Amino acid sequence: MPETLLENALKEEVAKSLGDLKAPVREIKRDEDEALTRIAGLTVAFEENFRRMGLERLETLAATLNQVLNEPRKDGAPLPDAARALVYEATGRIKTLLLAIEETGTEPEGHDSCLIARLLSSSNLAEAPAAAVVADQIAPPQTVAPLSPTHAVRENSVQKIWRSLRTSGFMRTVQRALQRFVPVWAFDMNRMAVCEVDLTEWQGAKPDPQWNYRLATPEDTELLMSRGLSRFEVDRFFDRGAFGSVLEIDGQLIANNWAIPNHWACFDWIGFELAADEIYGASSFVAPAYRGQRIHHQTRSFMYGQMAALGFRRAITLIEVLNKSSLKASAHRPRKYHGFLSYVRLLGLVVYKLNGKWGVGFWNQKRPLKLTYQMLNPKAATDEQSAIPYPRRDRRTGGIRISEGWRREIRARKTRVENQRSAQNAP
Repeated sequence: MPETLLENALKEEVAKSLGDLKAPVREIKRDEDEALTRIAGLTVAFEENFRRMGLERLETLAATLNQVLNEPRKDGAPLPDAARALVYEATGRIKTLLLAIEETGTEPEGHDSCLIARLLSSSNLAEAPAAAVVADQIAPPQTVAPLSPTHAVRENSVQKIWRSLRTSGFMRTVQRALQRFVPVWAFDMNRMAVCEVDLTEWQGAKPDPQWNYRLATPEDTELLMSRGLSRFEVDRFFDRGAFGSVLEIDGQLIANNWAIPNHWACFDWIGFELAADEIYGASSFVAPAYRGQRIHHQTRSFMYGQMAALGFRRAITLIEVLNKSSLKASAHRPRKYHGFLSYVRLLGLVVYKLNGKWGVGFWNQKRPLKLTYQMLNPKAATDEQSAIPYPRRDRRTGGIRISEGWRREIRARKTRVENQRSAQNAP
Protein backbone atom coordinates (compact mmCIF):
# COMPACT_ATOMS: atom_id res chain seq x y z
CA MET A 1 0.00 0.00 0.00
CA PRO A 2 1.44 3.44 -0.88
CA GLU A 3 2.87 5.42 2.04
CA THR A 4 0.36 8.26 1.64
CA LEU A 5 -2.53 5.80 1.90
CA LEU A 6 -1.05 4.36 5.09
CA GLU A 7 -0.67 7.86 6.55
CA ASN A 8 -4.25 8.72 5.60
CA ALA A 9 -5.53 5.49 7.12
CA LEU A 10 -3.61 6.19 10.33
CA LYS A 11 -4.98 9.74 10.52
CA GLU A 12 -8.52 8.51 9.96
CA GLU A 13 -8.15 5.86 12.65
CA VAL A 14 -6.70 8.35 15.13
CA ALA A 15 -9.44 10.92 14.40
CA LYS A 16 -12.13 8.23 14.83
CA SER A 17 -10.61 7.05 18.13
CA LEU A 18 -10.46 10.63 19.48
CA GLY A 19 -14.08 11.11 18.47
CA ASP A 20 -15.11 7.88 20.20
CA LEU A 21 -13.47 9.04 23.44
CA LYS A 22 -15.34 12.35 23.63
CA ALA A 23 -18.72 10.97 24.71
CA PRO A 24 -17.59 8.84 27.70
CA VAL A 25 -15.23 11.59 28.93
CA ARG A 26 -18.13 14.09 28.89
CA GLU A 27 -20.30 11.50 30.66
CA ILE A 28 -17.94 11.14 33.66
CA LYS A 29 -19.40 14.06 35.59
CA ARG A 30 -23.06 13.12 34.92
CA ASP A 31 -23.03 9.32 35.30
CA GLU A 32 -19.75 7.69 36.28
CA ASP A 33 -21.00 4.10 35.88
CA GLU A 34 -22.31 4.80 32.38
CA ALA A 35 -18.98 6.41 31.44
CA LEU A 36 -17.07 3.35 32.64
CA THR A 37 -19.40 1.07 30.68
CA ARG A 38 -18.74 3.06 27.52
CA ILE A 39 -14.98 3.04 28.07
CA ALA A 40 -15.09 -0.73 28.68
CA GLY A 41 -16.83 -1.20 25.34
CA LEU A 42 -14.33 1.00 23.55
CA THR A 43 -11.25 -0.80 24.89
CA VAL A 44 -12.10 -4.00 23.01
CA ALA A 45 -12.30 -2.17 19.67
CA PHE A 46 -9.27 0.00 20.53
CA GLU A 47 -7.10 -3.03 21.29
CA GLU A 48 -7.92 -4.63 17.94
CA ASN A 49 -7.59 -1.38 15.94
CA PHE A 50 -4.30 -0.35 17.55
CA ARG A 51 -2.85 -3.84 16.93
CA ARG A 52 -3.90 -3.64 13.28
CA MET A 53 -2.31 -0.20 12.88
CA GLY A 54 0.95 -1.27 14.60
CA LEU A 55 0.55 1.14 17.55
CA GLU A 56 2.18 -1.04 20.20
CA ARG A 57 2.15 1.41 23.10
CA LEU A 58 -1.54 2.21 22.63
CA GLU A 59 -2.34 -1.49 22.15
CA THR A 60 -0.69 -2.31 25.49
CA LEU A 61 -2.65 0.38 27.31
CA ALA A 62 -5.92 -0.63 25.67
CA ALA A 63 -5.30 -4.33 26.49
CA THR A 64 -4.69 -3.46 30.15
CA LEU A 65 -7.81 -1.30 30.33
CA ASN A 66 -9.82 -4.07 28.70
CA GLN A 67 -8.52 -6.51 31.29
CA VAL A 68 -9.14 -4.19 34.26
CA LEU A 69 -12.62 -3.13 33.18
CA ASN A 70 -14.03 -6.37 31.82
CA GLU A 71 -12.44 -9.17 33.93
CA PRO A 72 -14.19 -8.21 37.23
CA ARG A 73 -17.55 -7.84 35.43
CA LYS A 74 -17.53 -11.56 34.55
CA ASP A 75 -17.90 -12.35 38.27
CA GLY A 76 -20.17 -9.39 38.93
CA ALA A 77 -17.57 -7.72 41.15
CA PRO A 78 -17.59 -3.87 41.27
CA LEU A 79 -14.54 -1.93 40.16
CA PRO A 80 -12.59 -0.60 43.20
CA ASP A 81 -12.55 3.18 43.68
CA ALA A 82 -8.74 3.30 43.35
CA ALA A 83 -8.97 1.50 40.02
CA ARG A 84 -11.63 3.93 38.76
CA ALA A 85 -9.34 6.92 39.19
CA LEU A 86 -6.52 5.10 37.38
CA VAL A 87 -8.88 4.11 34.55
CA TYR A 88 -9.59 7.80 33.99
CA GLU A 89 -5.85 8.52 34.06
CA ALA A 90 -5.18 5.77 31.50
CA THR A 91 -7.99 7.09 29.30
CA GLY A 92 -6.38 10.52 29.41
CA ARG A 93 -3.02 8.92 28.55
CA ILE A 94 -4.56 7.28 25.47
CA LYS A 95 -5.99 10.63 24.41
CA THR A 96 -2.59 12.32 24.89
CA LEU A 97 -0.85 9.68 22.77
CA LEU A 98 -3.50 9.93 20.04
CA LEU A 99 -3.08 13.72 19.92
CA ALA A 100 0.71 13.26 19.63
CA ILE A 101 0.21 10.82 16.73
CA GLU A 102 -2.22 13.22 15.08
CA GLU A 103 0.39 15.99 15.27
CA THR A 104 3.55 14.03 14.37
CA GLY A 105 2.26 11.02 12.42
CA THR A 106 4.18 8.57 14.64
CA GLU A 107 3.56 6.95 18.01
CA PRO A 108 5.76 8.40 20.83
CA GLU A 109 8.52 6.03 21.94
CA GLY A 110 8.60 4.43 25.37
CA HIS A 111 6.07 2.57 27.50
CA ASP A 112 3.69 3.12 30.40
CA SER A 113 4.80 0.37 32.77
CA CYS A 114 4.28 2.42 35.94
CA LEU A 115 0.66 3.26 35.08
CA ILE A 116 -0.04 -0.31 33.94
CA ALA A 117 1.41 -1.77 37.15
CA ARG A 118 -0.74 0.56 39.26
CA LEU A 119 -3.84 -0.33 37.22
CA LEU A 120 -3.32 -4.08 37.68
CA SER A 121 -2.48 -3.71 41.36
CA SER A 122 -5.50 -1.48 42.12
CA SER A 123 -7.88 -3.99 40.52
CA ASN A 124 -6.23 -7.04 42.16
CA LEU A 125 -4.99 -8.34 38.81
CA ALA A 126 -1.27 -7.95 39.42
CA GLU A 127 -0.74 -11.70 39.03
CA ALA A 128 -2.79 -11.94 35.83
CA PRO A 129 -0.78 -13.12 32.78
CA ALA A 130 -0.47 -10.58 29.99
CA ALA A 131 2.59 -11.02 27.78
CA ALA A 132 2.66 -7.49 26.38
CA VAL A 133 2.23 -5.98 29.84
CA VAL A 134 4.89 -8.17 31.45
CA ALA A 135 7.38 -7.36 28.69
CA ASP A 136 6.72 -3.70 29.31
CA GLN A 137 7.07 -3.94 33.07
CA ILE A 138 10.51 -5.62 33.01
CA ALA A 139 12.06 -2.75 31.05
CA PRO A 140 14.66 -0.89 33.18
CA PRO A 141 13.07 2.10 34.98
CA GLN A 142 15.56 4.53 33.47
CA THR A 143 14.29 3.71 29.98
CA VAL A 144 10.72 4.86 30.68
CA ALA A 145 10.02 7.55 28.12
CA PRO A 146 8.04 10.71 28.83
CA LEU A 147 4.44 11.04 27.75
CA SER A 148 4.86 13.09 24.63
CA PRO A 149 7.40 14.32 22.08
CA THR A 150 7.56 17.63 23.93
CA HIS A 151 9.07 15.82 26.92
CA ALA A 152 11.34 13.51 24.96
CA VAL A 153 14.17 15.99 24.58
CA ARG A 154 14.85 18.93 26.85
CA GLU A 155 14.16 22.16 24.98
CA ASN A 156 17.14 24.31 24.12
CA SER A 157 17.00 28.13 24.21
CA VAL A 158 16.03 28.50 20.55
CA GLN A 159 13.17 26.02 20.93
CA LYS A 160 11.92 27.81 24.04
CA ILE A 161 11.98 31.18 22.27
CA TRP A 162 10.16 29.76 19.27
CA ARG A 163 7.49 28.17 21.46
CA SER A 164 7.09 31.43 23.39
CA LEU A 165 6.69 33.41 20.15
CA ARG A 166 4.05 30.97 18.88
CA THR A 167 2.06 30.73 22.11
CA SER A 168 2.61 34.07 23.87
CA GLY A 169 3.50 36.60 21.18
CA PHE A 170 6.43 38.93 20.57
CA MET A 171 5.90 41.38 23.46
CA ARG A 172 5.54 38.65 26.10
CA THR A 173 8.67 36.91 24.76
CA VAL A 174 10.67 40.15 25.02
CA GLN A 175 9.32 40.72 28.54
CA ARG A 176 10.42 37.24 29.62
CA ALA A 177 13.87 37.78 28.15
CA LEU A 178 14.28 41.07 30.06
CA GLN A 179 13.10 39.47 33.31
CA ARG A 180 15.56 36.62 32.84
CA PHE A 181 18.70 38.51 31.83
CA VAL A 182 18.32 41.96 33.47
CA PRO A 183 18.35 42.19 37.31
CA VAL A 184 14.93 43.42 38.44
CA TRP A 185 16.44 46.07 40.72
CA ALA A 186 18.34 47.53 37.76
CA PHE A 187 15.38 47.76 35.39
CA ASP A 188 11.89 46.35 35.29
CA MET A 189 8.53 47.51 34.00
CA ASN A 190 5.15 45.84 34.03
CA ARG A 191 1.39 46.26 33.95
CA MET A 192 -0.69 43.83 35.97
CA ALA A 193 -4.38 43.21 36.44
CA VAL A 194 -5.56 43.18 40.06
CA CYS A 195 -7.78 40.09 40.41
CA GLU A 196 -9.99 38.59 43.11
CA VAL A 197 -11.62 35.17 43.26
CA ASP A 198 -14.60 34.57 45.56
CA LEU A 199 -13.71 31.23 47.14
CA THR A 200 -17.24 30.68 48.43
CA GLU A 201 -18.18 29.97 44.79
CA TRP A 202 -15.64 27.10 44.79
CA GLN A 203 -17.04 25.41 47.90
CA GLY A 204 -16.99 21.66 47.23
CA ALA A 205 -15.15 22.06 43.90
CA LYS A 206 -13.04 19.10 42.79
CA PRO A 207 -11.06 18.23 39.66
CA ASP A 208 -12.37 15.62 37.25
CA PRO A 209 -11.84 12.05 38.56
CA GLN A 210 -9.11 11.20 36.05
CA TRP A 211 -6.75 13.79 37.57
CA ASN A 212 -5.21 12.64 40.87
CA TYR A 213 -4.24 15.88 42.63
CA ARG A 214 -2.77 16.09 46.12
CA LEU A 215 -1.28 18.73 48.41
CA ALA A 216 2.49 19.18 48.19
CA THR A 217 4.82 18.32 51.08
CA PRO A 218 8.52 19.13 51.61
CA GLU A 219 9.29 15.60 50.34
CA ASP A 220 8.14 16.84 46.90
CA THR A 221 10.95 19.43 46.69
CA GLU A 222 12.88 17.63 43.93
CA LEU A 223 9.67 17.10 41.93
CA LEU A 224 8.70 20.78 42.27
CA MET A 225 12.19 21.84 41.19
CA SER A 226 11.63 20.00 37.90
CA ARG A 227 9.25 22.78 36.79
CA GLY A 228 12.05 25.35 37.02
CA LEU A 229 11.79 26.51 40.64
CA SER A 230 14.99 26.69 42.65
CA ARG A 231 15.37 24.89 45.96
CA PHE A 232 15.37 28.30 47.68
CA GLU A 233 12.01 29.18 46.08
CA VAL A 234 10.41 25.87 47.05
CA ASP A 235 11.73 26.16 50.62
CA ARG A 236 10.43 29.72 50.78
CA PHE A 237 6.92 28.57 49.87
CA PHE A 238 6.89 25.95 52.61
CA ASP A 239 8.50 28.30 55.17
CA ARG A 240 5.66 30.78 54.56
CA GLY A 241 3.05 28.10 55.22
CA ALA A 242 1.98 27.98 51.56
CA PHE A 243 -0.33 25.31 50.21
CA GLY A 244 0.88 23.70 46.99
CA SER A 245 -0.99 21.41 44.62
CA VAL A 246 0.69 18.56 42.74
CA LEU A 247 -0.50 16.60 39.72
CA GLU A 248 2.07 13.87 39.11
CA ILE A 249 1.98 11.14 36.47
CA ASP A 250 4.69 8.47 36.38
CA GLY A 251 7.09 10.64 38.37
CA GLN A 252 6.61 13.69 36.14
CA LEU A 253 5.12 16.97 37.38
CA ILE A 254 2.16 17.85 35.17
CA ALA A 255 0.64 20.77 37.10
CA ASN A 256 1.28 22.81 40.23
CA ASN A 257 0.13 26.03 41.86
CA TRP A 258 0.48 27.76 45.22
CA ALA A 259 -1.85 29.52 47.67
CA ILE A 260 -0.16 31.61 50.37
CA PRO A 261 -1.81 32.86 53.59
CA ASN A 262 -0.84 35.71 55.96
CA HIS A 263 1.67 37.71 53.89
CA TRP A 264 3.72 37.34 50.75
CA ALA A 265 6.40 39.33 48.90
CA CYS A 266 6.47 39.20 45.10
CA PHE A 267 8.02 40.96 42.10
CA ASP A 268 10.91 41.79 44.45
CA TRP A 269 9.22 44.92 45.87
CA ILE A 270 5.53 44.23 46.63
CA GLY A 271 4.37 42.76 49.95
CA PHE A 272 0.81 41.56 50.48
CA GLU A 273 -0.66 41.85 53.98
CA LEU A 274 -3.55 39.37 53.99
CA ALA A 275 -6.50 39.07 56.32
CA ALA A 276 -7.18 35.79 58.11
CA ASP A 277 -9.63 34.67 55.41
CA GLU A 278 -7.52 35.72 52.40
CA ILE A 279 -4.85 33.95 50.35
CA TYR A 280 -2.55 35.09 47.57
CA GLY A 281 -2.59 32.91 44.44
CA ALA A 282 0.90 32.50 43.02
CA SER A 283 3.04 30.65 40.52
CA SER A 284 0.83 28.35 38.44
CA PHE A 285 2.42 25.76 36.15
CA VAL A 286 1.19 23.30 33.51
CA ALA A 287 3.61 21.07 31.57
CA PRO A 288 3.82 22.22 27.91
CA ALA A 289 2.49 18.92 26.53
CA TYR A 290 -0.71 19.30 28.59
CA ARG A 291 -1.49 22.92 27.83
CA GLY A 292 -4.73 23.58 26.00
CA GLN A 293 -6.48 20.70 27.83
CA ARG A 294 -8.00 22.88 30.61
CA ILE A 295 -5.56 21.47 33.18
CA HIS A 296 -5.27 24.93 34.76
CA HIS A 297 -8.99 24.87 35.56
CA GLN A 298 -8.63 21.39 37.09
CA THR A 299 -5.76 22.67 39.25
CA ARG A 300 -7.79 25.64 40.48
CA SER A 301 -10.80 23.37 41.17
CA PHE A 302 -8.60 21.29 43.47
CA MET A 303 -6.78 24.16 45.18
CA TYR A 304 -9.71 26.57 45.57
CA GLY A 305 -11.94 23.74 46.76
CA GLN A 306 -9.35 22.89 49.43
CA MET A 307 -8.98 26.54 50.48
CA ALA A 308 -12.75 27.08 50.66
CA ALA A 309 -13.03 24.01 52.90
CA LEU A 310 -10.42 25.55 55.23
CA GLY A 311 -12.53 28.70 55.61
CA PHE A 312 -10.71 31.10 53.27
CA ARG A 313 -13.09 33.55 51.62
CA ARG A 314 -11.13 35.20 48.82
CA ALA A 315 -7.99 34.76 46.73
CA ILE A 316 -6.04 37.78 45.48
CA THR A 317 -3.51 37.73 42.69
CA LEU A 318 -1.70 39.95 40.19
CA ILE A 319 -1.60 38.78 36.56
CA GLU A 320 0.73 40.32 34.00
CA VAL A 321 -1.34 41.83 31.21
CA LEU A 322 0.96 40.37 28.55
CA ASN A 323 0.40 36.89 29.99
CA LYS A 324 -2.65 36.22 27.82
CA SER A 325 -2.92 32.53 28.74
CA SER A 326 -3.33 33.30 32.46
CA LEU A 327 -5.87 36.03 31.75
CA LYS A 328 -7.92 33.57 29.68
CA ALA A 329 -7.74 30.82 32.28
CA SER A 330 -10.77 32.08 34.25
CA ALA A 331 -13.12 29.98 32.12
CA HIS A 332 -15.92 28.66 34.33
CA ARG A 333 -16.12 31.04 37.27
CA PRO A 334 -15.20 34.62 36.42
CA ARG A 335 -12.72 36.65 38.36
CA LYS A 336 -13.41 40.11 39.67
CA TYR A 337 -11.04 42.72 38.28
CA HIS A 338 -10.17 45.73 40.45
CA GLY A 339 -8.12 47.74 37.99
CA PHE A 340 -4.42 47.71 37.21
CA LEU A 341 -1.03 48.15 38.85
CA SER A 342 1.59 49.64 36.49
CA TYR A 343 5.18 50.38 37.44
CA VAL A 344 8.67 51.21 36.23
CA ARG A 345 11.68 50.30 38.36
CA LEU A 346 15.12 51.78 37.69
CA LEU A 347 18.11 51.21 39.97
CA GLY A 348 15.78 50.47 42.87
CA LEU A 349 13.53 53.52 42.41
CA VAL A 350 9.91 52.51 41.75
CA VAL A 351 7.28 54.70 40.15
CA TYR A 352 3.88 53.02 40.20
CA LYS A 353 0.22 53.72 39.48
CA LEU A 354 -2.46 51.72 41.28
CA ASN A 355 -6.08 52.33 40.31
CA GLY A 356 -5.38 55.93 39.30
CA LYS A 357 -3.14 56.80 42.27
CA TRP A 358 0.58 57.42 41.82
CA GLY A 359 3.40 56.48 44.17
CA VAL A 360 7.20 56.83 44.21
CA GLY A 361 9.74 55.22 46.50
CA PHE A 362 12.59 52.82 47.07
CA TRP A 363 11.15 49.39 47.85
CA ASN A 364 12.73 45.95 47.79
CA GLN A 365 12.16 42.43 49.13
CA LYS A 366 13.38 43.35 52.61
CA ARG A 367 11.33 46.56 52.72
CA PRO A 368 8.40 46.03 50.33
CA LEU A 369 5.48 48.28 49.52
CA LYS A 370 2.69 46.83 51.65
CA LEU A 371 -0.61 46.25 49.88
CA THR A 372 -3.91 45.25 51.48
CA TYR A 373 -7.27 44.32 50.01
CA GLN A 374 -8.60 47.81 50.80
CA MET A 375 -5.84 49.38 48.71
CA LEU A 376 -6.44 46.99 45.81
CA ASN A 377 -10.21 47.41 45.91
CA PRO A 378 -10.99 50.87 47.33
CA LYS A 379 -14.61 50.68 46.13
CA ALA A 380 -15.45 47.81 48.46
CA ALA A 381 -17.54 48.76 51.49
CA THR A 382 -15.75 48.44 54.82
CA ASP A 383 -18.11 45.79 56.18
CA GLU A 384 -17.60 43.66 53.04
CA GLN A 385 -13.82 43.73 52.97
CA SER A 386 -13.34 40.94 55.48
CA ALA A 387 -15.34 38.97 57.98
CA ILE A 388 -12.60 39.71 60.53
CA PRO A 389 -11.50 43.26 61.42
CA TYR A 390 -7.89 44.24 60.72
CA PRO A 391 -5.56 45.03 63.64
CA ARG A 392 -5.72 48.72 64.47
CA ARG A 393 -3.05 51.04 65.83
CA ASP A 394 -3.79 52.41 69.30
CA ARG A 395 -3.56 56.22 69.02
CA ARG A 396 -2.78 56.62 72.72
CA THR A 397 0.10 54.14 73.03
CA GLY A 398 1.13 53.83 69.38
CA GLY A 399 1.02 50.03 69.65
CA ILE A 400 -1.06 47.50 67.70
CA ARG A 401 -4.49 46.76 69.21
CA ILE A 402 -5.74 43.33 68.13
CA SER A 403 -9.44 42.59 68.60
CA GLU A 404 -10.60 39.43 70.36
CA GLY A 405 -12.44 38.41 67.16
CA TRP A 406 -9.13 38.54 65.29
CA ARG A 407 -7.42 36.43 67.98
CA ARG A 408 -10.18 33.78 67.85
CA GLU A 409 -9.98 33.59 64.06
CA ILE A 410 -6.18 33.21 64.11
CA ARG A 411 -6.46 30.35 66.63
CA ALA A 412 -9.19 28.65 64.58
CA ARG A 413 -7.18 29.15 61.39
CA LYS A 414 -4.07 27.53 62.91
CA THR A 415 -6.13 24.59 64.16
CA ARG A 416 -7.62 24.01 60.70
CA VAL A 417 -4.19 24.10 59.05
CA GLU A 418 -2.68 21.70 61.63
CA ASN A 419 -5.57 19.26 61.23
CA GLN A 420 -5.26 19.38 57.43
CA ARG A 421 -1.53 18.71 57.49
CA SER A 422 -1.91 15.95 60.09
CA ALA A 423 -4.42 14.25 57.83
CA GLN A 424 -2.03 14.54 54.87
CA ASN A 425 0.88 13.03 56.83
CA ALA A 426 -1.16 10.22 58.38
CA PRO A 427 -0.09 6.75 57.15
